[in-house]
Amino acid sequence: MKELNILCTQHLAQQMGSHFIFDEFSKILYVIIGDQLNKYRYSNKDIELLKQQKIDVGTILSIDFIIEIESIIIVCKEGSIIKIKDDEVENLGQFDCGIQAATWSKAQDFLIVVCGDGKLVQFDQEILPSKEVVIDRFVDGPASISFNIDGKFFSLNYEALNGRIVQTYDSQLEIFQSQSKSDPEGGLVQTMFEKPKQIKNIVAWQPNCGYIAGVENQQIIFWEKNGLRHLEFNLQEGDEVLQVRWSPDGSILAVQYQHKVSLYIRQNYKWYHKRSICAKDILGFQFLERFEQTTLAIFTNNSLQFYWINTIYLQGLGMSRDYGAIYLTDFNKAVIPPPMFHKKLQLEVSPVDLVYYNKQIFVLINQKILICEYDQISKQVDLPEEERFIHKLLYIPYYKVDDIYQGSIILVAHEEGTDLIIEILLDKEFNIIQIWKRNFSQKTQITAICQSNNTIILHSRFGERFVYYPFSQKDDPIEEFEQLKADNSYDIQIEQKDQFFITLKNNNKLAINGQVISTDCTSFYTFKHFVGFTANTPDLYHLLYVIDLTKQIIIDKKALNASNIERGSRIVQIVSNDKLILQAPRGNFETIAPRVMVLYLAKDLFNQKKYKLCYEMLRRHKLDMNLLFDLNPTQFLQDTDLIVQELNQSFLQIFIQAINNLVSFELPYVVQQDEFKQISALIQEKTLGTTKIHLICGALIKSMNEESHLLTIITAMIRRDEIEEALIKVMKLKTLEQEQEEDLPPHLNPDNGKPYKKQHKHVKSDQALEFICWLADANKMYEVALGTYDFQLVKQVAQYTQKDPKEYLPQIEKFQSIGDHINMKAAVQLELKSYDKAISVLCSGNEDQILRAVELMTKYQRFRVGLESLKNTKYIVNVKEALGEYLMGQKQLNQASLAFESGGLFDKALQASIEAYDTKRVLSFNPSEEQLIKYIDSLKEASRWADCGRVYQFLNKLDDAIHYFCKAEEWKKVAKCTRGKQIDLGQQLQLTFSIKSNKMLSASQLFIQKYERLRAVQEIKKEIGVLAPQQLQADFDAMSDVSQKSSASKTSYTMSITTGVRKKKQKNDKSFLSRNIKEGSPVEEEYLIEFLKDIQTQSVQIIQSVKQFQNYLIYFNQPQLSHELSIKAKDYLKIINKPIKSIAAQVFEEQNPQVLQLYRTEQISFEFSQQLDNLIK
Repeated sequence: MKELNILCTQHLAQQMGSHFIFDEFSKILYVIIGDQLNKYRYSNKDIELLKQQKIDVGTILSIDFIIEIESIIIVCKEGSIIKIKDDEVENLGQFDCGIQAATWSKAQDFLIVVCGDGKLVQFDQEILPSKEVVIDRFVDGPASISFNIDGKFFSLNYEALNGRIVQTYDSQLEIFQSQSKSDPEGGLVQTMFEKPKQIKNIVAWQPNCGYIAGVENQQIIFWEKNGLRHLEFNLQEGDEVLQVRWSPDGSILAVQYQHKVSLYIRQNYKWYHKRSICAKDILGFQFLERFEQTTLAIFTNNSLQFYWINTIYLQGLGMSRDYGAIYLTDFNKAVIPPPMFHKKLQLEVSPVDLVYYNKQIFVLINQKILICEYDQISKQVDLPEEERFIHKLLYIPYYKVDDIYQGSIILVAHEEGTDLIIEILLDKEFNIIQIWKRNFSQKTQITAICQSNNTIILHSRFGERFVYYPFSQKDDPIEEFEQLKADNSYDIQIEQKDQFFITLKNNNKLAINGQVISTDCTSFYTFKHFVGFTANTPDLYHLLYVIDLTKQIIIDKKALNASNIERGSRIVQIVSNDKLILQAPRGNFETIAPRVMVLYLAKDLFNQKKYKLCYEMLRRHKLDMNLLFDLNPTQFLQDTDLIVQELNQSFLQIFIQAINNLVSFELPYVVQQDEFKQISALIQEKTLGTTKIHLICGALIKSMNEESHLLTIITAMIRRDEIEEALIKVMKLKTLEQEQEEDLPPHLNPDNGKPYKKQHKHVKSDQALEFICWLADANKMYEVALGTYDFQLVKQVAQYTQKDPKEYLPQIEKFQSIGDHINMKAAVQLELKSYDKAISVLCSGNEDQILRAVELMTKYQRFRVGLESLKNTKYIVNVKEALGEYLMGQKQLNQASLAFESGGLFDKALQASIEAYDTKRVLSFNPSEEQLIKYIDSLKEASRWADCGRVYQFLNKLDDAIHYFCKAEEWKKVAKCTRGKQIDLGQQLQLTFSIKSNKMLSASQLFIQKYERLRAVQEIKKEIGVLAPQQLQADFDAMSDVSQKSSASKTSYTMSITTGVRKKKQKNDKSFLSRNIKEGSPVEEEYLIEFLKDIQTQSVQIIQSVKQFQNYLIYFNQPQLSHELSIKAKDYLKIINKPIKSIAAQVFEEQNPQVLQLYRTEQISFEFSQQLDNLIK
């Protein structure tokens, strides 16, 4: 329940006068004592006198510090308005008729004054009158004024004949009131404007609402700005009400009496008295809007008292306070919103603080502690009669100390400007063993307290952290343990949960172990290893987060642990994993089940093998049904019999329909990361070669009985895409029904005289068929039924799937009209475009049907089906011939040759090999010389010289073979042909020598030309400076005169398979060699460098070819040619073996000479040259 808690208090000894003002911005207190104005500065821990000033004023009605003009404005009843700035006192004006009330607007932009002659006058900041009106029915007497939050309206309470009248004015001094008239006395509609009321001279406008509060006959009454009454509540104190004020946010109503200030809040349209702050001779009080928290300042004759107040929700029982009554609600039994309750604990006066522990309530009240068993007071612990304010209570359960079980009550009290600790040591019967108190080492104000194992942690308003050890019986002061304050904030709620320390600051920052997880937290609650907290958002809803402390903390409003809640809702209590209670701003309760916490509950039920409860939990809270398998796949597969036994058919069917092939995205919320990886790997292992749906459905089908779970089995089959098998089951069931069907004549039951009713214990075939039609796709279902060739079944499926009879009936009649059964089946399969099945059906028929099957194979490229169906028949030759012709048309000549050969069609196989230029295979068929001569002609046209040599060698025409082998540079074959024969190869060798020499010469000349151009380009660049990096990365396409294909249609992004994240593709580097780079182009240097390096790369192949040719020159007794070729190769290498560096690289090496020592380019170049020399040698 929503309660008011005093975070801390501060009492400062200070003589106060009857009139004072506290400026919140500068924290300056102005006090008028007699004819003297005292100025004090408040410095958080103390108050000091700044100066004193003599003034001459009359009876003061209002005193305000105006920030804009940095002056104090005093309005006196005698009619004077006085301005005090620095040491100057100035009388700004005088009303001879006197003044009855004066109040500044909230923004201090104008002043409203009620004069004794009944005029309402408006002044600006310079105290110049801007407007005045006459007050209706005014009688000279005390008045009061209260502004709304934006200053556009104010309520005026003034004296009239036979009572007082309340009027609402706008900032232009025009009356604002409802046109409605009051009902007769006692009616529902009552207005404050029509006639005088017996109310007090008190008016207070609620800041965040349109309600205005006043006092009438020991009642707080409310009305709207149009004057219409709006409820009331009774005051039970019986003392005279002196003042009424609202808190800055309008949630707290404070009522001042002579010796106390009572605080009220509203829940579910009922006003509750939450706390009374007692003090002797109260002069007045003020809510400080700009302090760190809602702060109440109470001024007495000899003290200044500050109370920092916040809203809390008492943990344990649903406890709510109202005067001396404590309303108790057990949320485990029922969630009852206030003002309803289960039990009521009645006390003498309103309690100061209370704590719930282990079915016991510890209540702090009037210097004593009451220990209550639910709604009965069982023990009373009296405290020493001392003048101190106790504002915190903490109970420590029994610990074994010196073989005696002892418990302690820890109190935080305020005394002489600082807090102290009072520890009351109790025995098991709650008798006092000892009382001692411990002071702190410095002045402080404790705002938050919690227990952590055997220690008490206390945080102060000044950011200090103290640790207190109970049962220690020490007298030395409690030293500061740690300084936490980093900004103008402090902790208002702290809690230790295992190794996690959770803090909530007054600026709404929630931190766990120092890590800020929310900057707009409004409440939090811990339960087991969870932390639930509410957070403000700029959206229509606020957010509720439930964090699992055993996992990495990630705050994401789209995650599973985040929920939208009503704006302003707060956590009251977390009762269980599936019961979190929120209280809305108006006071009503809402119970929700956080899905993250429910997941753990479902996991526990699954581990306990309570599968039905686990299923119902997942279904009730709309969680992923895949968790029933993913939580433990091994256990699920082992317990399928038990699962089928516990879950009824409806549950099983819903589960089967809900599963998918992915691992549940909710699983990481309930298992650790390592366990999630193990489960994912296990699922992948068990579904190897199949899918998760097939695995689960298959396991369930094995555990189910057709007699009791036929529809569930059919559901599983359809999920496995086994529609045809499901239909077959229906057909079998239908056949069985026809065999067992008997016409039973009706007869009468002698017990009731009525005929017996036929009991259908099993699912009928029609019901099963209709069930399948509801689950499967209508068109697919119809096609599968058509593939069974049972046209009666087809008609039933068409009827259940609501197909048009004009479409399917003519089609069925067409198929039924086909006389031959095989042709009918083939026609059905062709209609369904199941060409494989159509061919397979035709292959089982006569010769004409088989030949038609071969035609279909060729038309639809379904040769595999024909090869399997006709492999042991004489028609396999037709299939292979058709396959070969098809491959020939696709230019797959080698495969076509093999197909023809396997079918014994050697002529066609030879022709396919000839077209493929597969010489080795052509020769294997032992063709005729005429065929080979034609083949040689085609080889010559294709410039396949080596193949020409092989064919001539096969024909034993060695001269021609040697000629073409030389032309193809097949020197090894040339040597083989010339072995043991005297054949002159000088002409061929000289020709090859000239070709290779010319090739090296042309490459050398091209290298020299491009190298000289590179040096010229680099010299120009040295003169004008190296290009900037962004110029070097320019678009190459724009620098070339070769048009490129547009890449606009190609995306530059791709999706990651593992993470699903959109990422940029790696661009391939563009080559300069494919572009026509002109002289003077900005990238000419890069083009030349790439061109020269390409020549150097090609030189390796040239040198290897030269080396091979040199070996055979020596073999063919041509040493002179070998020597000349070696000299030309060396000259070629000397020319091209030059370092190729860009101007940027040269400049970099000049600026960084140490690079040459790390990367020795000269040595690398030398090794490259040495390697080429070795090839030549």
